[in-house]
Amino acid sequence: MEPFFWAALGFLVVAAVGGGILVGLRGWRLWQAFASLTAGVGGGLDSLLTGAERLAAHAERSAEHAQELTAAVERLRTAERRSAILLGAAGEVRDTARAVLAFRPQK
Repeated sequence: MEPFFWAALGFLVVAAVGGGILVGLRGWRLWQAFASLTAGVGGGLDSLLTGAERLAAHAERSAEHAQELTAAVERLRTAERRSAILLGAAGEVRDTARAVLAFRPQK
């Protein structure tokens, strides 16, 4: 019975040490994966923040351009109103000239 006890005890010690080593290796791999993941997320977060800053700067420039465009559209509308007035005045002059020329004797 004694050899069976020592064999079982030996098997138990080998299994405990082997299991501990296996758990240690798996824990080490898990830690490496976690460290790699946090480094990757940190780099991704940096690039995301950089992109967000570029997007904010682009939005500011777009807002400035929108204000310039609004001012240009207002100037265009003012010029359109002035040209309509000038075209109306030119039409009146043309009509007056035709009325005066209607009284000119024909040869």
